[in-house]
Amino acid sequence: MPHIRKKINELCSTGKFEKERILLETEELKLFFEMINPSLEEVIPIGKGEAAAISLAKVRGGIVASNNFNDIKIYLNRFGLEKLTTAEILIEARMMSIIDDYNGNLIWDAMLSKKRVLPTATFTDYMNMTDKR
Repeated sequence: MPHIRKKINELCSTGKFEKERILLETEELKLFFEMINPSLEEVIPIGKGEAAAISLAKVRGGIVASNNFNDIKIYLNRFGLEKLTTAEILIEARMMSIIDDYNGNLIWDAMLSKKRVLPTATFTDYMNMTDKR
């Protein structure tokens, strides 16, 4: 998605993020191809972005951040990976005073306008639901 790629490139240029590459002849690449072309009939292939994130998290000891766990839960369980949702990231940012309630609600509204599935109508409702006020 071009708008996400642009934002990621901006964050990388500030040093807040780093791009990781999956190199040839690595465990990450092997896992990546297993997930996009699974040999087990009961497992459906997942997208390249999800496969890349999972393979890097598995080999390098990371956490998978996503809002679409239905497609990838078999791999999260198989590899024993932790998961993190956008809502959880926003709660953590709020608790660390990186964002305030107003900005949290703006971000939440923007995600809803892009048809993202979120657990409540507003960020404030989510904070109240999780008792993270």
